[in-house]
Amino acid sequence: MAGALETATAILSYYVQSGDRLYTNNPWTYTRCQDWVDTTRNSGSKHPVIVGVFSIGGLGIAYYGKGFHDFRIGVAGLQRP
Repeated sequence: MAGALETATAILSYYVQSGDRLYTNNPWTYTRCQDWVDTTRNSGSKHPVIVGVFSIGGLGIAYYGKGFHDFRIGVAGLQRP
C-alpha cells in the first residue's frame, strides 16, 4: 500500500499528464493508504488515511471512520520506478 503523499502525487500527476481525474466524486471513490491518524489526541483511536473524491474543487484527503460506509473505498497499487 502506498502512503498518502505518494498517492496524492500519483493522482495529481496523472491528471496533469492526461486531463483525466482518478478517484472522482461521481461516485465518491477513495483509496486507502498505509498512513494512520490518531483522531482524538493520543487516545489510541487510529484510523487509516484515505485519498480521493477528485473533483473541480480539488483532491480530498481524509481518514476512514464513522460515516464512510456509503462510499467506495479500496486499495490501489503503486508502481515505483
